[in-house]
Amino acid sequence: MLDFTTNEANGVLIIAFEPTDEANYDWQSTQRDWLYKLIESREDPRFAVDLNEVNYLASSEIGFLVTIKRRIDRQKGKVVFFGISVLVVGRAARISPQAMMVAALVTYIVKIVALAFVVSALHGTTAFSTRTLGFTAIGCILVWSTAQVITAVKIKMLYVEPEQRPEQQSAQRGG
Repeated sequence: MLDFTTNEANGVLIIAFEPTDEANYDWQSTQRDWLYKLIESREDPRFAVDLNEVNYLASSEIGFLVTIKRRIDRQKGKVVFFGISVLVVGRAARISPQAMMVAALVTYIVKIVALAFVVSALHGTTAFSTRTLGFTAIGCILVWSTAQVITAVKIKMLYVEPEQRPEQQSAQRGG
């Protein structure tokens, strides 16, 4: 199950999720109802959902996030999800290394396309220096990519299957 904390920064409500072993469903539904009411009562409908601590989402938790997104949309609000690419790549890694690589490339391409849309939407604006925006974007991309590489190196993933005990080997052979 997911636990969450909320805090506010510059008028944006940040909802940070983290996994928990708590199986008290009454508490979960009470907390979720509280969060729904908080979302609906805010005058400033800007939200950020932080999923950096989450490694796995069950279908009910995905439903919870979809409900949050829909309630924010009803308020004509904006929501940004953080840490979603790490979650997608981590889930794909459970399938196969090839799926993990495809997921990593797709999330990277989505980020580049999103950046292209932002830059094209800001074309011709005089509110800031476009050269500074370009260098800042390149710097952010390099820092983000470096952080992802460091995270991938620190995660201990088995690349060699551990040795099996003799009774497991005979069970696999049908004997």
